[in-house]
Amino acid sequence: MLNHSKYLLIILVLFISSCSNEKININNCAEAIEGWKIKSIMFDYDQDINDIFFLNNQKGYIASKYGTLLKTNNGGSTWDVFLSGKAQNYLTRTDFNAVCFINDTVGFIGGAKEMDWYGSNTNSRKGAVMVQTFTGGNPWSKQYYKDVEEINDLIFYDLKNGVALFTNELPTGGTELDLMSTNDGGKKWNKLTVPLAMISSTKFIKTSTGFMLQGTDITDNKVLAKSNNRGLNWETCALPANYTNLYFLDDKLGFLRSESIYRSTDGGTSWEAINSPVSDFNFFHFSSAKEGFLTSPVYGFRGKGWECMPSILNYNLFKTSDGGISWSKSELDGTCDYSGETINLSGTVFYTNGYTFNRFEKKN
Repeated sequence: MLNHSKYLLIILVLFISSCSNEKININNCAEAIEGWKIKSIMFDYDQDINDIFFLNNQKGYIASKYGTLLKTNNGGSTWDVFLSGKAQNYLTRTDFNAVCFINDTVGFIGGAKEMDWYGSNTNSRKGAVMVQTFTGGNPWSKQYYKDVEEINDLIFYDLKNGVALFTNELPTGGTELDLMSTNDGGKKWNKLTVPLAMISSTKFIKTSTGFMLQGTDITDNKVLAKSNNRGLNWETCALPANYTNLYFLDDKLGFLRSESIYRSTDGGTSWEAINSPVSDFNFFHFSSAKEGFLTSPVYGFRGKGWECMPSILNYNLFKTSDGGISWSKSELDGTCDYSGETINLSGTVFYTNGYTFNRFEKKN
């Protein structure tokens, strides 16, 4: 018994010593990845980023919860509250899921059913909410869609014509995700036929010539459906199984993660695996067919004595300029967590939405 206690004491001393000797190198996360300028923003706890839309390089909007719309006029460096469900004369307290502006004055915001913070709101029986402005904000108007639980995403081409992804309530109970279209500015919506057994993503993949939908076929295989004429005609492509983080930089060049990183140069018709330096990575991004980087967490113990806790000590940063044939390796500080849902605007600007909201801008 005494020997066992001795061994436990030795292990405990070694454990505490290993923690107390840890040295942390503090890097500047804004300049930590060569060639990129990174700005991280911490929003209020109740300002989720449900959608982001940029009208041009400077003016953009974020759809958030509790009827909140954020706006930037400097390319995302700072954001101001444009609409808020916390205001005394609030327009709505629904969660906003999607935002789309066609110019400086005309914009549309899609949301869920209205619910009061302290319980049910009688307006929830009217259906999901869409908010509109034709004056750049103030005044705003709203309308309800009966038997619609949520408006998940929106694309408007002009004042009258647009498409959307609705979560529709079924007469027999339950819901389904449908592609809808309007030709009267959202007063009425009609369901479009899609070549999928089920739409699996609540967001469009938007390209310069159209949009893509993620879903499954009748045998539950992963499928990408593409349309260049607002959902009238379609082309379908098979996707690798168990993929995540699918995005396209343009109509042709796309990337995703499965058991490795995959690249498509033909709009998703075919996919090729990219040689990855590690299998355990929490974030990757390619800005062209050749240039990309990924981060992989390094785990250990941080703290001293009884406060010693397992955590991420730092990240290994891998970069390639030849499409993954070779990779260089360096280190990032453990505070530089860039992981999260990726929102791609172009090859030179993208965002990640995770613990922090991060804006990446490629340097000239």
